[in-house]
Amino acid sequence: RPVDSVEMAARRALTLVELPAWPIKRLLRLEEALVRHEAGNWCLVTALPPTPAVVVGLGGKPDQLLDAAALRAAPVDVVRRFTGGGTVVVGGGTVVASLVIEKGAVCEPFPRDIMAWTEPVYAAAFGRLGVDGLALR
Repeated sequence: RPVDSVEMAARRALTLVELPAWPIKRLLRLEEALVRHEAGNWCLVTALPPTPAVVVGLGGKPDQLLDAAALRAAPVDVVRRFTGGGTVVVGGGTVVASLVIEKGAVCEPFPRDIMAWTEPVYAAAFGRLGVDGLALR
């Protein structure tokens, strides 16, 4: 059936959830629960606590990406994200904005399309903080 403009706007609505300082593992569990069990479009924002952690994407191979000896010497949590993406180190001072968007709601679910859709949002937000010329690549 044809989708009217009111229904399209409702589909694209974004629910903003500002969270207290949640550990990355807890945030990633919430993301997965939303993807698997809730309809709608979500933006989750939290400033991570100071404890560092390593986040590995679904296809990442920890044995190839992480230095086991360094982890034994200075242990940190290693968390696997249920979606793709690179391996990142997060911790104090890291602000995480997670977008959980229904497939087809705003753009195609591919990195370049997602970056094209989000770049103006991030550029405006960082511009208000004095960071000009932000570009996602």
